[in-house]
Amino acid sequence: MLRTELARKVVHIGMGAFALLLRWMVPWQAILMAFSGLVLNVFFLHRMTGNRLLRLDERKRRFSLGIAAYPAILLLVFVIFRSRLELAAGIWGLLAVGDGLAAVVGLTLGGPVLRWNPKKRWTGLIAFVVFGTMASAFLIRWTQHALISESGGHLAPVTWVGDSFLPDGIVDLSLSLSLLAGCALAALAAALAESLRTSLDDNLLVPIVGGAVLAAATVVEPFRIAENIPLLTEGALVGFAITVPLAVLTYWMRCVDRSGAIGGTILGIALFAFEGGRGLLMLAGLVALGSAATWLTHFRIDALGMVVNKGSIRGAINAFANAGAGVVFAFLSIATAHGEMFTLAMVAAFATATFDTTASEIGVSFGRRHVLVSTFRTVPRGTDGAISMEGTLAGVAASLLMAGLAWGVGLVSGIGVPVVVVGSFLGSMLESCIGGILGPGRDHHLLNLANTIAGAGAACWIYVYLT
Repeated sequence: MLRTELARKVVHIGMGAFALLLRWMVPWQAILMAFSGLVLNVFFLHRMTGNRLLRLDERKRRFSLGIAAYPAILLLVFVIFRSRLELAAGIWGLLAVGDGLAAVVGLTLGGPVLRWNPKKRWTGLIAFVVFGTMASAFLIRWTQHALISESGGHLAPVTWVGDSFLPDGIVDLSLSLSLLAGCALAALAAALAESLRTSLDDNLLVPIVGGAVLAAATVVEPFRIAENIPLLTEGALVGFAITVPLAVLTYWMRCVDRSGAIGGTILGIALFAFEGGRGLLMLAGLVALGSAATWLTHFRIDALGMVVNKGSIRGAINAFANAGAGVVFAFLSIATAHGEMFTLAMVAAFATATFDTTASEIGVSFGRRHVLVSTFRTVPRGTDGAISMEGTLAGVAASLLMAGLAWGVGLVSGIGVPVVVVGSFLGSMLESCIGGILGPGRDHHLLNLANTIAGAGAACWIYVYLT
């Protein structure tokens, strides 16, 4: 088994060498390369290698979803980033080198396992961050050499390579601090996503998470952060003084466990630093409405004597899954030239998390008829992905309260209120649809994070369309 895994990872890493070709490729050539790789991996690779790259559970069907997913996701990356091939190269570096060496180092060196996933090791996670950062930063700059003409060092007419992490559009191809920071954040996010216990293949999860963070990092303007350092420091200190007592209170009330209190404190401090008391109100609203819905659910269940899963006290992973995206959008609101848009995204992310939590809790306890969004088939109470009319209406009311609160403190305009509510509804419906397809207990926290991002994205798209 170890020999098979190491052989797979050698091929996995080795394929990353083809990313060097992106410096001389136009988009259609990159897309053709990924499509050729997909055909090779699906129809010919296992014949050429005598099935030696297949795991034991894959040899009966003579097919590996992960091996097919590798070029398939790259094909999608090249289509999405066809005018930013340097970012496509950076994402490939995270996938090939970061993810590949994480597995190799974890298998060969061993070491302590991760608390949240005993199948993964700290040595592998650290290797992912270190080598993923180096590979993505190098490949981004390497590909950007296409911007330089062979004569005189002037800009060449290349429209499929952008100026990601190039200060003021100046072609400085050294490994700048902003480039390394952006790649390090992308590698860290992808490494953490890869370390989760999830049914999604790493070859899909790593490029999606890493690519999203890399793309977001390109719009960050470091001078804005530098100008706001005094205010950020003051906000963090005030946020600490306010958040710690609140975290202790929620822990004492058994709304969260110890890790949840710590995670909530970190998120609260960050929100106050980025958005002041208004940002912290969004987190407080999520906690208050979510806790109220949970209390009503438990009261109803106990009163009626229903036997359903009451859930458990929320921990740090719940906090980051529901509020992590909102904090990131809050940071982007002060670190980019798109402050209004990312502030709306922050509010929509919190409203979506509140919608989902309230709809789930109220739906389980008060819902009369439960259906799957994906099939509209009636299912038993508590089925993953099921919704009810009562729960959905409660979710709409909760998201409306969050949007109204945001409007009241000046985070969004009047038109932003219905936009946030619609976005939170769409994000929650998407999460319910995917949850129904995946089945019970699959990727719950990952789906919570995804639905907040989807709700924020939907709200921003609607807002841009309307304005």
